[in-house]
Amino acid sequence: MRKAMMFAAHLSVDDIAILEEAIDRALTLAAERGLEVAPEQLAAKLCEAFWNGERNPKRLAEAVVGPPSVLH
Repeated sequence: MRKAMMFAAHLSVDDIAILEEAIDRALTLAAERGLEVAPEQLAAKLCEAFWNGERNPKRLAEAVVGPPSVLH
């Protein structure tokens, strides 16, 4: 719990808005694809991508549920 509080303390208002949008997108994508994403999995994958520098909510969401499949 302490690590999460430390992580949150370093987030700007803009960072929080990006993460909120990414969470909404990830949950929507998961529902559309019929996937169940555990909250721990969502948080871990989102935080990892965010920590590695990703700031695009769409790409953050795809880090959680995977990119869209492309049919050829």
